Amino acid sequence: MKPNVFYYLYEGIVFVLVVACCWDMWFTTQDSLSAISLTPLKRSLEYDVDRNYRAIREEYAKHKNDLHLNDNYELGRANLQRRDTLDSLLNIVIRPIDALKHQLEQMPLDDQAAVKRLMIDQKNAEQLEARMDRFVIQLQETFDDLLLSKFTKRSRYFSPNKKDLPKNLVYHYFEEATPMLATILLTEQQRMAMRYANEVAQKLNLRGLQLVRDEFNQMEVGLSNRVDVVKVGDFYTSDLFISKYQPLPQLQLLYNDRRVRHFYGKAMVDFKAQALGKKDWKAQFRYRKNGKDTTITHRVPYQVLK
Repeated sequence: MKPNVFYYLYEGIVFVLVVACCWDMWFTTQDSLSAISLTPLKRSLEYDVDRNYRAIREEYAKHKNDLHLNDNYELGRANLQRRDTLDSLLNIVIRPIDALKHQLEQMPLDDQAAVKRLMIDQKNAEQLEARMDRFVIQLQETFDDLLLSKFTKRSRYFSPNKKDLPKNLVYHYFEEATPMLATILLTEQQRMAMRYANEVAQKLNLRGLQLVRDEFNQMEVGLSNRVDVVKVGDFYTSDLFISKYQPLPQLQLLYNDRRVRHFYGKAMVDFKAQALGKKDWKAQFRYRKNGKDTTITHRVPYQVLK
């Protein structure tokens, strides 16, 4: 397969921007203006994460809904099972990063001490690095028959390119990082994971499957694995889902107006119960169909006890 010239051009531009912005943040200014200057780069990386994420969803949906197998039914079913495995591996990497990014977004723009506590003192950066390494190894081992590209275990932004850099890359990149810079570094790791998973999904696609696609006849949304009572300090968990899932333009699943990543129409909601009493949270499903924006909202009651 010939390399995609435009993709590698994009990679090069992103690399230059990351290096330039990181140099500015580490060695020149450390104020809110630097954070503002990083915003376009953050948006660009988030866009690429979402683009690869949507591609994985849509490729899966082509086989999940009303499949007709031309060649080998057992092979087709096995491919769908392998896609479920890919989904599970990707979730292990992506969801913890989303949670870390959410915490970083709540911090003041220049609070480097808070970043250090979150990423280094609480060992989240080390755990992320270990998850990424395991993710790459598991992809190579689980899908070795697909002749995948040689994935690197870490982004080049996390790899030393000078002999005098410290061996502990976690400290090098997060010890003096601002929340914005830390968010960019985490988003780059998500982008890598999504890109690798997308390559696997595309190669699984070439296995003799043909799809006959139907439109939605009925939209069904709901919750599963829901709990009604939780102890204070414990985590409340639930799954949001859309049945008969097919890729819908601008489909979003949200809780309390906060977007959560969904995989094939299903998303996990989890949050810590803080105060005692009867409460509720808002579940929302947003999508666009036939040129019309639609939002389905549920108020979900629960109770927090000692």
